[in-house]
Amino acid sequence: MGVEIGLPADNAGDEGDDCPTAGPFRVRLPSILNLTYERLQSDGIFLMENGHDLFMWIGRAVNPAILSTLFNEKSLENVDMTTLSICAENSDFSSRVAAVVAALRSDRKGRYMQLHFIREGDGYAEAYFARFLIEDRANFTGGNLTYNEYYSHLMRALAGLPG
Repeated sequence: MGVEIGLPADNAGDEGDDCPTAGPFRVRLPSILNLTYERLQSDGIFLMENGHDLFMWIGRAVNPAILSTLFNEKSLENVDMTTLSICAENSDFSSRVAAVVAALRSDRKGRYMQLHFIREGDGYAEAYFARFLIEDRANFTGGNLTYNEYYSHLMRALAGLPG
């Protein structure tokens, strides 16, 4: 996570800045990645928002120091993921992660987005999370098109174009 992520954007000089922001304080967000399993890494943490819920996918090989500062846990093995929460007061890093989550929630007026923690390899929970990875070919009937390819194919069919 970049040093500016989770901090408010400066008002001056941000016109050329392509860093996404959220919330009333324009909190800087991490870079946007494609929604595919290929982007998930066992030593990383992936935050996804779908408009209704937030998901934090946590890889098996995440540094124990990061787990400790974020969740007060050295390992997530045998941890009930439904009781997990971000400990914002532990460090600058954890407070910035919490600020990103709060900013994303504040952008959805009238709806509180629940944060679901997904541990890599957690059968049902990971399968539920995976259905929102819309750029994976496996998430569509037949598994041979991504969402963008399917959408393009559908638009060509509606327009009467071949292919």
